[in-house]
Amino acid sequence: MLKSHSQSLVWPAVIDPKHAQVFAYLTQLERSQWMSPERLRRLQAAQLASRLRHAAEASAFFAPRLRGLQIDHRTAFDVLGSLPLLTRADLQGNADGIYCEPPTAHGPVKTLRTSGSTGQPVAVRCTTACFMLRGAVTIRNLGWRDLNTRKTFAAIRASIKTGTVDKPVQYQGWGAQLSSLFHTGPAIGLPISVPISGQLEFLDRYKPAYLLTYPSNLRALLDNSPGLPAGLECVMTIGETLSDDVRADTRDRWGIPLYDEYSSEEMGSIAAQCPHGNYHCVAETLVVEVLDAQDRPCGPGEIGRVVVTDFANFATAMLRYEIRDYAEVGEACGCKRGLRVLKRIVGRERNLMRLPDGSKFWPQFGMRDPEATRLVKQYQIIQTSLERLEMRVVADHPLTGDERAWITALVRQKIKHPFEVTIEQVEGELPKGPNGKFHEFMCMVD
Repeated sequence: MLKSHSQSLVWPAVIDPKHAQVFAYLTQLERSQWMSPERLRRLQAAQLASRLRHAAEASAFFAPRLRGLQIDHRTAFDVLGSLPLLTRADLQGNADGIYCEPPTAHGPVKTLRTSGSTGQPVAVRCTTACFMLRGAVTIRNLGWRDLNTRKTFAAIRASIKTGTVDKPVQYQGWGAQLSSLFHTGPAIGLPISVPISGQLEFLDRYKPAYLLTYPSNLRALLDNSPGLPAGLECVMTIGETLSDDVRADTRDRWGIPLYDEYSSEEMGSIAAQCPHGNYHCVAETLVVEVLDAQDRPCGPGEIGRVVVTDFANFATAMLRYEIRDYAEVGEACGCKRGLRVLKRIVGRERNLMRLPDGSKFWPQFGMRDPEATRLVKQYQIIQTSLERLEMRVVADHPLTGDERAWITALVRQKIKHPFEVTIEQVEGELPKGPNGKFHEFMCMVD
């Protein structure tokens, strides 16, 4: 039920004027998700044409690329497809030319900065109108999960800088935009830097119904909990690639739903899972392309690079931005939404292993095999050259020479290449990156 900001007019509700635009967006999004793919594409074309025309006038970087082109709803997708891909290096080195002066009606501009987990931090300017639209998308995504917003919501993530198990961060509802429109229960937060034992104590003490965290952190919670934390009904993950084994273990060990959201600081929500398990792209704000090695569109069942265009943010011309992720294109979803389907988010480019023959693939090291999990509690592998892997391992006892040799042989067997493997045993937990995220494998080979 909507939350009324009038004590006397409870129904129909009086919407908070500050967030009425979010509600207006949400009302439209609830309808547009059920439109046919053909109708959605026509609406996208009209908005994309508007965005391209603005970039041709307001972006010093894109103006030369768009000069002389006829841009309207009939040509918008062809014009977009003619543009070279925009890279993080472009955004770093040409930011002033990519930034645009937005129309006054779009409101004040805020700067978003990425964590720099790829070693290439970037800054993107975003209008107030786009922020509100992104907020409405987030609320719609939550609606797919059939949550009771009056229950307790907990988050464990890097953006939470303060708070302890004894005194977690207390929020006024589930976020300003959601809580201004709907009645919500309490929300609490804990920094990702709190050890896993403390996180489990936090869940046991406050018994939230819903938890939001990173897949790697969920992996650690699953591995260290005796069972389902009391009261927990659903887990939501963000910020990292969600592996099949984490999804399966959440189902098998805890027996609760798991919903993943694919997003970025630069673009906001890109795609979110519906109850059928498919990722639906946000057609109302973005054009999402999945391209093969020859920059051709991938079809269902094919894996390619994700390229995203934001046609709602008029402060930064994010046109054909190569976000450096890979995804598998999906078939039409059984939920009947017309939004484009990604079957799965496969991984980041830096999670691809490289071999001397030039081939690339997502490696599986066998460290989730039952025999390996009895020996290795946590691991991280970094490829430092085409022939060398550096492996950091957490175990409950000092590894013997035979055990190190067994781990090395297992890794070589699984990836089918005789890498030189060095193993460093680490006490406690392996440290997370500066953005609070953890990757079991990273490739440092250019």
